[in-house]
Amino acid sequence: KYPAVTNISFADGSTQRVMLDNEPSVKCITPAEMLEKVPSDIEVSQAITPLPMHEVAARAGIKPEELFPYGAHKAKVSLDVKKRLANVGNGHYVVVTGINPTPLGEGKSTTTIGLTQALGAALGKKVFACIR
Repeated sequence: KYPAVTNISFADGSTQRVMLDNEPSVKCITPAEMLEKVPSDIEVSQAITPLPMHEVAARAGIKPEELFPYGAHKAKVSLDVKKRLANVGNGHYVVVTGINPTPLGEGKSTTTIGLTQALGAALGKKVFACIR
């Protein structure tokens, strides 16, 4: 297994390749050293257009008759899905809890979305994230 690495760009134009674990070689950066400002939560949420719930459900294999929409971006799923998929193997459930945020604000939500993106995009798994 290879450690995760990334390149960090600093305000002075230099870059440094670092390992993303607790190795002593990792250089912690401050917000002042970052190349650009980290957007606020509201800026991030307003920068995207949510997919219609019927499209999300279709990608997940949920039939239209098993979906009860509440507007365009919220829905409840019928428990009939559980009966229909009874012969399909169970997936995995990952809970992200009890993380102290970093000085840059990365905490449970950021970790949850990062895990979801890594499992989905990098490993090709079918994934869902639920943040309340």
